[in-house]
Amino acid sequence: MTRTPVVSARGLSKVYSTRTGTPVVALTDVSFDVAEGEFVSILGPSGCGKSTLLRIVAGLTGETEGTVDVNAAGAGPGTDVGLMFQQAVLLPWRTVEQNVALPGIVAGRRFRDVRPRARSLIEMVGLDGFAEKYPGELSGGMQQRAALARSLLQDPRLLLLDEPFGALDAMTRDQMNLEVERVRQQTGKTILLVTHSIAEAVFLSDRIIVMTGRPGTIREIVDVTLARPRELEVTGSADFGAYTNQIRKLLDRPE
Repeated sequence: MTRTPVVSARGLSKVYSTRTGTPVVALTDVSFDVAEGEFVSILGPSGCGKSTLLRIVAGLTGETEGTVDVNAAGAGPGTDVGLMFQQAVLLPWRTVEQNVALPGIVAGRRFRDVRPRARSLIEMVGLDGFAEKYPGELSGGMQQRAALARSLLQDPRLLLLDEPFGALDAMTRDQMNLEVERVRQQTGKTILLVTHSIAEAVFLSDRIIVMTGRPGTIREIVDVTLARPRELEVTGSADFGAYTNQIRKLLDRPE
């Protein structure tokens, strides 16, 4: 049975204007679907338009050509999407639970009504005991855990992750990947991730969209059939190595 697409992009292109008047083509003719409950990663060289593509899906910037539907509606605010960026962007004067609760408060709900959900998510991402701490008292990995909890507060149907662990050290990044895998297993969320890491993409994904260099377009979409739930031990398996080698060859292929 075919799952209903949560994201459906057709013929997306993005052209930026410059001060000199010379247009810069970031994306050209990008088409893909993301099904309900699927984890899809977008992987490609720097400057290929990965983050631009995610911003189009989020409704933060418009496409020049093509269409994108999110939850059967045009991309934009109010399309039931959670966002997690490269930086945690926590408000330093608010506690962890106040930061996690912020999307609900911005939406007009009272803190006392949002607080139980915020506390539950804080516990789910492994920050139990840190709800009353401030961002400055947390490590980088802990701040990203809080950002992950915040992105889940409104129970979005789609979660968009824009290289959220790129600034973390290797061990902390591995732990955050495990955390995302665990959250996905618990919630069944549909997730679209932008990453530079081949290993991260293989570990987390059901499918990987491999992009060309700029102007970015889809070179190939790779299905990842590793069994779930996944633990870090799988990264040492022959199957995992085969996927990473396949994707590396795709990225290294001349234009």
